[in-house]
Amino acid sequence: MATPIPHPESYQVGWICAVRTEYVAACELLDEEYQTLSLPHHDHNAYTCGRIGEHNVVVACLPQGRYGLTSAATVATNLRRSFPAIQFGLMVGIGGGAPSAKHDIRLGDVVVSSPTGRAGGVIHNEFGKTIQGKNQDLKFERTGSLSPPPPVLLNALQKLSALHERRGHGIAEMVNQMISKNPRLKNYQHPDPTLDVLYQSSWVHADEDRPCVEICGTDRIVQRRARDPDQDDPVIHYGLIASSDRLMKDAQVRDRLAQTEGVLCFEMEAAGLMDHFPCVVIRGICDYSDTHKNDLWQGYAAATAAAYAKELLSVVAPKEINTEVTQPRKAFRLGLHLSDAPTVDPRLFIGRKPELAEMEAILKPNDLSVEPRRLVLGGMGGIGKTQLAIAYAERHRDSYESIFWLTATSPKTLQTSLHQLAQHILLPDELKHCDDDQLMVHVSRWLSETDNTRWLLIFDNYDDPDQYQITKYYPHASHGSIIITTRLPDLVDGAPIKVQHLHRLEDSLQILETRSQRHNVKSGQ
Repeated sequence: MATPIPHPESYQVGWICAVRTEYVAACELLDEEYQTLSLPHHDHNAYTCGRIGEHNVVVACLPQGRYGLTSAATVATNLRRSFPAIQFGLMVGIGGGAPSAKHDIRLGDVVVSSPTGRAGGVIHNEFGKTIQGKNQDLKFERTGSLSPPPPVLLNALQKLSALHERRGHGIAEMVNQMISKNPRLKNYQHPDPTLDVLYQSSWVHADEDRPCVEICGTDRIVQRRARDPDQDDPVIHYGLIASSDRLMKDAQVRDRLAQTEGVLCFEMEAAGLMDHFPCVVIRGICDYSDTHKNDLWQGYAAATAAAYAKELLSVVAPKEINTEVTQPRKAFRLGLHLSDAPTVDPRLFIGRKPELAEMEAILKPNDLSVEPRRLVLGGMGGIGKTQLAIAYAERHRDSYESIFWLTATSPKTLQTSLHQLAQHILLPDELKHCDDDQLMVHVSRWLSETDNTRWLLIFDNYDDPDQYQITKYYPHASHGSIIITTRLPDLVDGAPIKVQHLHRLEDSLQILETRSQRHNVKSGQ
């Protein structure tokens, strides 16, 4: 019978999975499984609680069919609220490999996020759903590096990698033992090695409904040397992981990013975690990020990643977690900051009660539930979008802990606004040593803090979405409110409100009276 652990404060390690296959592997490798705790009504995560070695671990999985950065951030936020003693996390599961001449990555290998140069181990990138042969004008944009794993995990990575070099690892043995204990898990065993096939980058799988063995032939297979029998299998690779909300199925783009950025692996959740949930990302390689991907290797790849995570925890002493400095709760109530907003005579704001009511219905300023809220004010230039955003901010200044105005006319003006925002959350010495990418990381991290949920960002004059993607400046948070004013609302994600000309003649005449400083306009004199 499962052993009950009565208090959420007993758990210091959070383990997050994206799909059921990863969740099964994680749960099967627990040394002991506990009773699941009663949770707050607001937390709808699926949890399994247990022990690995001396660590109490809570395993969480994303909702069925809900993948990507936002879903991962939501799960992490709820996890940290329900289990307040969590000190760090493990994002464990499957990913697509990026083999190269420098990194001989094979299916079933494990890639672990590790700092490289300026990158903290994970980079966030934006591109459309990359399927080779269907995206001729693909645009890729790296949106900056995210925070590295916390020191306790970096130390553990160093210790474990040295231990593996000296004595090898027990990952394959651990996976085999898992299957021996539970024969139902035969889909998690090592597939036939001859089914680990890498095709030439230019060769596209022509029919998704038919397997490679039927239509791809053998003449386009990349010939690779057999691995040394004395070499560890699977191989552990440390380096850079690329994270995006989109699936990577393009070998040519894969190769380009492996060469230019040093990417070893592609996945879809980590960028939603790194800046507000200190963790390391561990990915078992189940495909080669190309059109030839299939599900055959997913079970084994999930198991090798979980086995590595278990070995990692074995070199972290509980006292190392307890003695890590816990950051004090930051001051999040910074008030209303509209210094960048244009000066508007309040007497000119007339007749917008319906739009304000609609904004309030979307943004729910007095609703304390935690969820991301995005609103797009669209309309032609001079119609009153900016005035409407200012009026909303001033009317609801007490509903938010912090409100910041960001001029989004261009990347340069937006960066200037972000620099001003950062002055409120960073010490002068910290600010002085930050480049633009680092500044964005600090701002995103602050906005993504678990306790910092009552903020509003206003991106004004985002009128040229083709010039740059504003989403790269959004924090990876499952909370907070954002207003965007734009002339092209159809090109911006968010709940839309179309701002139109005033309909009432009396309102127009009132504005004319104010501007002309005449008091008899309405009477026609």
